[in-house]
Amino acid sequence: MREALGVHAYRTGDYHTAARELHTYRRISGRQDHNHLLADSLRATGHPQRIRELVEAMGDDIDQQRRLEAKIVHAAALADTGDTLRAREILERAGGQPHTATPKLLQAITTIQPDYLDAADQLANLHTNNNTH
Repeated sequence: MREALGVHAYRTGDYHTAARELHTYRRISGRQDHNHLLADSLRATGHPQRIRELVEAMGDDIDQQRRLEAKIVHAAALADTGDTLRAREILERAGGQPHTATPKLLQAITTIQPDYLDAADQLANLHTNNNTH
């Protein structure tokens, strides 16, 4: 019941309720499968202190897409505090390389660093030009 309430609250933008219900779900069940939603709810309500802990608690048994979502939330929380370098590092380690990343990951990176793709294209062009001479 707590899980359903938390997910519904998150999807409807009631982040305070989502954080409360998903935290209770996590505590009672011991499961980490909605940590990405809990982390985003904490960020939305101005309480980002536990986001890193929530992200790191998500093991390999959690769906890869949910783990990626959690990393995006963690990076966004860091960017909120002005730490765009660490935010970008997290996203790059998550697979955010310019020509291989998923659209969602590229969107997250360019939100943090708007000129990221331009710079990556320039570097790729330099690399290509250097290899042709």
